Order: sequence, then C-alpha cells, then structure tokens
Amino acid sequence: MRAGRDRVSVVTPELLREVVSERGELVRELPQGVAGHVEGHAYQVLVEGTDLVVRTRWARLLPPPARRGAAQLVNDWNRDRILPTLHIEDTEEGLAVVAVSATSIAVGLSADQVAEAVDVALTVTAHALRSLAASVPRAERGRTVGRAVGPSADAERRQTQRDGDRGRARTARRRHAARVAAVAPVLPRLP
Repeated sequence: MRAGRDRVSVVTPELLREVVSERGELVRELPQGVAGHVEGHAYQVLVEGTDLVVRTRWARLLPPPARRGAAQLVNDWNRDRILPTLHIEDTEEGLAVVAVSATSIAVGLSADQVAEAVDVALTVTAHALRSLAASVPRAERGRTVGRAVGPSADAERRQTQRDGDRGRARTARRRHAARVAAVAPVLPRLP
C-alpha cells in the first residue's frame, strides 16, 4: 500500500486511471476517466461533475422490434432495485442496454475508497447484465426475436404445444418466477 493512499482528496481522471489500472485490466484512457471490459461487457469509469459514474454496456445488441420487451425488462429492474439503473440506447447496430451506477465524490475520496467504489459499481452493473442475459433469450436464425435454441427450449416448446392454452399459461408463470429469482435484489429493499 502506498503512503497517502488513505488521504481524502479530489477525485481526478488521473486518480481513476491509476486505481482502475491497478485492477490488472487492460484499460483505455478517456478525457474524464477510463474504458475497459468486465465479463465481456464494455465499461467506462468517469468523473462527471460531482459524481463517479460507471457505465457498463451489455455485450449483446437487440433488434429494434425488441424495444418494447426490453423496455419492460428495464422498467421492472429499475422499479425493483436501487442499483444499478438500466436504460436503453439506440446505436447504429441495434438497441444497447446500459447499466449505470453513480457515487457522489463531492467531498472527495481516498484512493482506497475510489478503488472500492469502482469495484462495487463494476460488480453490480455486471450482475445486472448477467441477470438480463438470463431473461432475454437469443434470437433464432431467421427470426427477429426468438427463444433460446437447445434441447431444453425444444422440450419446453413441445410440452407447451401438448398442453395447449393451460400449458402456455403455466409455462409463462414458470418463466416469470425464474426471471424474478434470477434477478434477485443486489441490495435489501428499503422500508
């Protein structure tokens, strides 16, 4: 540990670069911070005004027709959880889901506190995107929005066809329960 690492000071982009580089990841310098990758997702750690902002972009892009379903998932996440905040961004290639976590740095932080804030923010944003991936199946070739391909998806499809309307309703309830369980709150809910 370096001397002065526990001294509180103004958080600068230089301090961010130093702290994030110490994580052992390859990062690219930006004017207000750094950019890198965590679990395959691109992230940016930036100083914006009086906030330390971590933006992590989901590695998958969704087709524009999936906007409504993606908006519902993002809305559900933001309604039920404190961290991180999810939103959808339009890109030339499709729809990107971005997880954002902000920490106030108005009074300054020590280098150790910055390292902890960055670690927590990267952890919660990556967790949110992992949970999102579990709720959004990959599209099948030739279909705009599809189901996951594999033995379990085929078995589930056959079962649903056999059961008719009751089977579809039962399957939908199971899927919903699985999604809720997969995106369990990162932090306890406030009273």
